[in-house]
Amino acid sequence: MRVLWKFYRSQYGDIALLTLLSGLAYWWGWHVSKTDGMAFCRSGAIATAVLAFFIVSDYSERLSKALLAVNDAIDKSGRWTDASNAIRRGAKERTKTHLDLTKTVIQYWYGILLFIATMIWGLGDLFYVLYHDEKVTACELIVKLLYLGSH
Repeated sequence: MRVLWKFYRSQYGDIALLTLLSGLAYWWGWHVSKTDGMAFCRSGAIATAVLAFFIVSDYSERLSKALLAVNDAIDKSGRWTDASNAIRRGAKERTKTHLDLTKTVIQYWYGILLFIATMIWGLGDLFYVLYHDEKVTACELIVKLLYLGSH
């Protein structure tokens, strides 16, 4: 089954846009932070809010509609015989598998974006300050982040 570019654009377009917007928010927050990193921290809050908006979007419903449309197109495409029923069922199964994989990829991608945004929101100022402290080594940076700056 050949999948068209239009399918990928319509299904992955929102998540790609969210990735771009999140990256721009983080970059801008890092860029405008002066001493304490609060702007970077707030960029995580903004990204989290934008990503939370995606939760209420209908991407799962769009995938269900795409499955129904493809199955309908398969049923209406030509004169099917009893001998070609296996081909029709196979095409429908491949379509469902492809759409399930697409939904899984979007869910994991979104989950990772939301995790990063939440971590920057919560620990962005600490990471910014520790990153700009020339006395802190990379190992100390990791340890201080794990202990939330208290160690």
